[in-house]
Amino acid sequence: MRLRHLIVVLVGAAASGLALGALLAVTGPVDEAQSRICRGVLPALAPEGAGIDVTRVGRGRTRNSVRVDYRVTEANRPPQLRVALCAFAPGGLMSEPDLVAIVTDRGRLSDARLFFLKRYWLDQPSSALETPDAPATTPVFGLVSPMAGYAIQQAAAGLPQTAVTGLMATAYALVYGLAGRIIVTFGEFAALGAVSVTLGVSLAQANGLIAAPAVMLVGLAFAAWTTAAWGGAAARFVFTPLMARPGQHVLVASIGLAIALSEGVRLTQGVHVRWISPLWNAPLTLAVAPGFSATTTPIALLVGAAACATAAALLIAMRRSDYGRAWRACADDRLAASLCGVDPERTLLIACALACGVAGFAGFLLTLHIGGMGFAGGAVFGLKALVGAIAGGIGSVGGALAGGLAIGAFEAVWSATMPIEWRDAAVFVLLSVVLILRPGGLLGDGRQTDRPQGRAS
Repeated sequence: MRLRHLIVVLVGAAASGLALGALLAVTGPVDEAQSRICRGVLPALAPEGAGIDVTRVGRGRTRNSVRVDYRVTEANRPPQLRVALCAFAPGGLMSEPDLVAIVTDRGRLSDARLFFLKRYWLDQPSSALETPDAPATTPVFGLVSPMAGYAIQQAAAGLPQTAVTGLMATAYALVYGLAGRIIVTFGEFAALGAVSVTLGVSLAQANGLIAAPAVMLVGLAFAAWTTAAWGGAAARFVFTPLMARPGQHVLVASIGLAIALSEGVRLTQGVHVRWISPLWNAPLTLAVAPGFSATTTPIALLVGAAACATAAALLIAMRRSDYGRAWRACADDRLAASLCGVDPERTLLIACALACGVAGFAGFLLTLHIGGMGFAGGAVFGLKALVGAIAGGIGSVGGALAGGLAIGAFEAVWSATMPIEWRDAAVFVLLSVVLILRPGGLLGDGRQTDRPQGRAS
């Protein structure tokens, strides 16, 4: 497997998650924001004091429409089945849904009634309190005990962050395993990728592209190209010339680059986060327990699946591709690899660009999940991924991935059972314990191995 095949495998793994997203956009649940608005108009359409029970929420006949079937119950009258069809203007991920028409089983609302409905009902905070709930979906795991339901809920809530943290940890291993140096800039590259996503989405929508999967593909292309280009430039002009020098020149340079990237994003994009609208966030019921339901969203499952698929593709490609063999050869003995025809500088350059691309893709996934990331949001995220990489064994891509997943799972368990304000402190205490017991990491050789200065072995 050559380098171009490696790139194709990674891009294919990342795109597979987006293909699932495209399928969800066509056949999956309706947009939750549109569904909430359409359900919010029902109390204004029903007689005063009537009970409303939503029986079904689905897609309408047109692309940007939602159909709501509901039951109206009045005193001394039998229940009546009603239908409301809400049409929305074509919009994008950077704007709120705009209701443009309502059609009921009694006919279409006039423009005047629609205007007053939006202005004096939907725009009022009190309307949210009277919005009927959507019908619950069939639970995947059925009826469970309260403890099992709580465990399912916490596992579902922690899945996206855990998977993305594990993927992010591999970026550190790609460089450290080859050169024996820690680069702390990958958190800023993730923030750069997140900002690039919002920029790509804005440009795509400004040029008339509306479909969410296509818009997100443009955002992904912007994030991957921006972070890989910056990563390649940083490796060529900053890191590669400093790798052979003894001391901590690379660490100091990476800290300076991290500050420069963070400030560059702040000065060019501003201090305020540019959010994209929630995407594929209709709740899915996983289990029903006494008193509550464990739920997740399609976008959370999509983010977790895309991160895991990309990490698995990276592990396979690093084991079976020509570049992966060259990477391992340079990691074992740079001089011997060069005598066998491997170019260590080119291998390192590709590793840095690939690691920055992975960090940018992690930022892209976080943008899908939480809506955006500010110029300073990557620092803590990158530091936690670094903790996971060190705990798992930063010299190994697989070990770093396992460590990142372990840190993400530890955060989820701590958030569910302990005071959340102590979570970050507990993560670093855990790192200290792991390094005391196994200096080489959980999947390392159990001892601290000092790499010779000036070599990538």
